[in-house]
Amino acid sequence: GGLPVTEWPLRIPAFLAAVGGVVALGWMLRTYGMARAGVLAAWLMALHPWHLRYAAECRGYAFALLLVPMLLGCWRRAAQTGIGGWWAAVALVQVLLVWAYPGTLFILVILNALAPLALLADAEAARPRAVVFGRWFAANCLAACAAAFLLLPLIAQVGPWVREQSAQGFAPGGAWLWSTFNHFLAGAGWWKGSAPGMPRSDIVWRMGDALPLYGVFAVIVVAALGMGIVRWWKQGWITRAALAAVLVPPWMTFGFAVWKTHIIYEPYVMFALPGAVALAASGFVWPFERLGRLWLTGAAAMAIAFYAALVWPLRSWMISNPLQQVREAVLASRGTLDPWDEASGRLLTGSFSI
Repeated sequence: GGLPVTEWPLRIPAFLAAVGGVVALGWMLRTYGMARAGVLAAWLMALHPWHLRYAAECRGYAFALLLVPMLLGCWRRAAQTGIGGWWAAVALVQVLLVWAYPGTLFILVILNALAPLALLADAEAARPRAVVFGRWFAANCLAACAAAFLLLPLIAQVGPWVREQSAQGFAPGGAWLWSTFNHFLAGAGWWKGSAPGMPRSDIVWRMGDALPLYGVFAVIVVAALGMGIVRWWKQGWITRAALAAVLVPPWMTFGFAVWKTHIIYEPYVMFALPGAVALAASGFVWPFERLGRLWLTGAAAMAIAFYAALVWPLRSWMISNPLQQVREAVLASRGTLDPWDEASGRLLTGSFSI
């Protein structure tokens, strides 16, 4: 027996959003004048184990992977053209993003805090300024009204939930940052320890002898990120606002957790993955674009092949093993997934936390 629920209709929307996120990432970089980097970024995102991990789960993370690059792309189009339709798209994507995953609110705060400066100081910003500012303001007012309509019923629950989580005294620090860094690189933590029965999805266990290559890969990615940041910064204030919306919100999320002693898991900042991949891809291809198409194509192909081979042990394990063994735990204790099974009524199940 099983639960009277068919899983695939629940998983399909998240899967389509994650697939759409790959396309949206490539489109977003194209709007920023980095079409070649967009091709590389789309491939890397499709291969990323963290992307694979949440591409089939009915949770808000998959939708954030789609909506974050859509927001950044629509923002640039709206700021450059001033067309009302693009500003309407910005408003709609903001509402969908904060509705799908409220943890992305910091992205909207940073982007809109810098929007006036970008619209004033960037030479590529649309004119006349009064019209553009009016459309930006109207778009945000409409988005705020729609978001309030959708999210205000949750406010009564948010306060008690934050207080309850803060009371646990969770202290995120260096260990969390190191684990999150590895999740951004390869979609898994560094090491989970040696407890018996622990699902071994960590990098140390799965990569084994390939750890030196992983170290080389980490150095390359950090260098590419730095070059990507420089490249985006050089493009002007419209792109700088998008850059800040990529880099600052994860640290705001971390800072909030430290301030409130609030529990925080690595996926809470997963919304920054599209931006991180975009920065790394744009930085990686930057020097090769100056060398010519042959160099660029060869370097991008090698990067894709190298990353695919490097993370394959993690990807293959995720495909065939559950990371959260809820189904297995229920079967081990109750023998059936069907809540209406008569035998379930004669069983007592106890649970405890460690």
